Amino acid sequence: MRKGRFWYVGVVLALLLALDELAALASSPHSSPTLPGLTAKHPSSPDSADAIRSGLAQLFKSPPKETVAGQRISGWESRLPDDALDLSVFDLPVLINERVKAEFQFLLNFKKFPEWLNRANRYVPMMREIFEKEGVPGDLVYLSLIESGYHPRAYSRRNAAGLWQFIPTTGRERGLKRTTWVDERFDPEKATLAAARHFKQLYRMFGDWQLVMAAHNGGPGLVQKVMKRKGTQDYWQMKLPKETMKFVPLIMAAAIIAKDPSRYGFSPSAEPPLAYETVSVNRSVGLETIAKGMNVPLDTLKMLNPELRKWRLPPGGYDLKIPVGTRPNLLAWLSGTASSTAAPPPASESADQTVVYIVKRGDTLWSIARRFHVTVDAIREENGLSRRGTLHPGDRLKINGSDSRQSGE
Repeated sequence: MRKGRFWYVGVVLALLLALDELAALASSPHSSPTLPGLTAKHPSSPDSADAIRSGLAQLFKSPPKETVAGQRISGWESRLPDDALDLSVFDLPVLINERVKAEFQFLLNFKKFPEWLNRANRYVPMMREIFEKEGVPGDLVYLSLIESGYHPRAYSRRNAAGLWQFIPTTGRERGLKRTTWVDERFDPEKATLAAARHFKQLYRMFGDWQLVMAAHNGGPGLVQKVMKRKGTQDYWQMKLPKETMKFVPLIMAAAIIAKDPSRYGFSPSAEPPLAYETVSVNRSVGLETIAKGMNVPLDTLKMLNPELRKWRLPPGGYDLKIPVGTRPNLLAWLSGTASSTAAPPPASESADQTVVYIVKRGDTLWSIARRFHVTVDAIREENGLSRRGTLHPGDRLKINGSDSRQSGE
């Protein structure tokens, strides 16, 4: 009994000491929180899918309420937009309120933002030209800045892709083709045209560009449900998911900075606008082989043809985009008259073939994909299978892949 009493007293003393240490920590001047994203490490490769996902994810992290806005930036207050800013230069509603200022301050801190601004000159002129033809506000280009960092190969964990982050269903509704070979959500021009028409339809639905932006992020059904429940069409009075609540203020903040980056301490490099010429190629050949044959950088061909999922031309012909002035190089290489270390592909070269496989007992998508050296997703896409779909003996699957001709039984 006495031993148990001593144990109880020891526990009480230990708790009291712990409370004293916590109190000391709470009063320490070094315990103040910092804004998430300010000190976050970013992947070293700016063009990797992980880097893009990491950067986009940082945009929608909320700082702790105790954080003093701008505490890590010297002179940040002088760079905030104020009432003197001329908002008439925007053809999209842009406000300056506390929520916009908070996102503005976040972008000033955001390490990836200068890199995103660097890509603007490559794609924004093309975007504005398409938007003008389609009759939508040109400043909607800044929605892409927040959605993808102006990276045509941006891809999210929710399968949203491209400059405008269309999910597969929305992409199909807007006429963007997605096959084993090509995903037109990655095509800057086709995706931008689809985005313009998408925005026009949303505007016909809501009649308000702020709600159009919110609906693009959260979905029109969600916005309509909140409008009905709250009895308001004012975006700023709505209670939407956190990402959608931050989305519109982020676009407004990005528009303010991107319209006049030097005013806010940014000096984006002037990448040349997107320019190319096309050549129709009727051979299924990899971009790496073409780049060697043409003596042009492989990265250049990838940048001009981002919709190619396998970095290989699909069978049946493809309009290959190449740098301006290099058409003679490509034609000479294809005809076998170029002085290149890479031999041209034979005109009769067979492309990846499609075979029909009959499912046997015990087969799974994974085992079939492994057998034919393709991915499970490729089989699903080719056959319209959902993730919850099951296989049954006797089912017939189309298999399209580089090694599919090896096993067609």
